Amino acid sequence: MRRDAEAMKQKAIESVIGAVEFCNRPHDEGRVVAVLFFLQHAFEMLLKAAILVDRGTIRKPTDDQSYGFEKCCNIARSELKILTQDQHRTLSTINGLRDAATHYVVDMPESALYVHAQAGMTIFDDLLDTVCGETLADHLPERVLPLSTTPPRDIELIMDEEFSELQALVAPGRRQGHLAKPRMRHLLIMESSVRGQPRQPTDAEVDKTLGKLRSAKDWRLLFPGVAALRVVTDGNGPTITLRMEKRGDVPMRPLREGEDPDKALVYREVNMLDRYSMGLRDLATKLPITEPKTLALIRHLKLQENPECFTIVRVGNSEHKRYSENALQLLRAALREVDIDEVWNEHRPRRTGPTESGTGP
Repeated sequence: MRRDAEAMKQKAIESVIGAVEFCNRPHDEGRVVAVLFFLQHAFEMLLKAAILVDRGTIRKPTDDQSYGFEKCCNIARSELKILTQDQHRTLSTINGLRDAATHYVVDMPESALYVHAQAGMTIFDDLLDTVCGETLADHLPERVLPLSTTPPRDIELIMDEEFSELQALVAPGRRQGHLAKPRMRHLLIMESSVRGQPRQPTDAEVDKTLGKLRSAKDWRLLFPGVAALRVVTDGNGPTITLRMEKRGDVPMRPLREGEDPDKALVYREVNMLDRYSMGLRDLATKLPITEPKTLALIRHLKLQENPECFTIVRVGNSEHKRYSENALQLLRAALREVDIDEVWNEHRPRRTGPTESGTGP
């Protein structure tokens, strides 16, 4: 490994050891922020080391700054093929939580912090092995303890407890909303990351969800993305691994009276326009290229083959092609990498036809 990449790898290991240290510290002052900060930094350094080895650079020639965290994740997943989709979701969640903890306020129960931290440690160990042929155990003294020897086995148990505690905080007469908001922010960050649209929730979104929480019967109806996650653990003690994976998409609805309780509380995404909020024209207005060139870039990236980026919404007899926020982010990233004139020459329309808003290209 080249010297600069080796130095980044070493910084990554130092940061992940820092996350272990803070996670096991005997008091809570600054603990959550420190664990998330060090864990996110560890991944950014390790991914940059991998990109540097493969590409010889971690920045565009015209940029002063190196690639950001999400850019590194996208390269690692789509180009280097060293991250899976589930791993990418987990890292996006950790990054979102770190951002909220550093620049705002976020809170979570101990069990949730453990799941994020242990899942992160598992992915870091996987990446270290893939990129460097090493394991985290190679860099830890024998006296270092694992993050936990009794991990939660089911994310639903964590969410059930958090749901009950949040409802108690916002119950009439309690006046504990200031305590509920940071904990709700953690759940909304998780939800957006699972949906493939990682972002920071606004104060209005936090307040709105807390309002719904007061009368909600089950957390799965508020956080269907989180409900689709499962925690998979292997081993125990120092050898434990923990991964957060997304279950297959299963149509869901609330249980009706008299039905089998095993089929209770399932979920179905109803308003597709919330997730796929943009048409071709909307995308083009957010990009420094024309609408036809935007469509050419969409074809170049094959975004219409990616269900996280594209769908067709049918209203009556009409079909509308819609794109998600994830599609916009991929287009913006691609514009920094490709020659748009070459893309246009390859994918420009050869004949006139129906528009993008209908059944055309």
